Amino acid sequence: MKKSILMALAFLFGIFVSASFAVDVNMFGPKQYVRTKGAPNVYTDTFSALPKEGRLGIKNGEEDGKHR
Repeated sequence: MKKSILMALAFLFGIFVSASFAVDVNMFGPKQYVRTKGAPNVYTDTFSALPKEGRLGIKNGEEDGKHR
């Protein structure tokens, strides 16, 4: 019984420790790309990141909802 409780506590501690290291790190930007008149604009950029799972966030338009 004590062994199973100890194993459960170790498991929960492992989940807590791994979750505490999940932080957002900005690897690129912010950068603004402006749409001009005429043909569609094409922008290409590169950035370095660690070879792990990540998240890419793109905001389209202004904070107040204009220019979307």
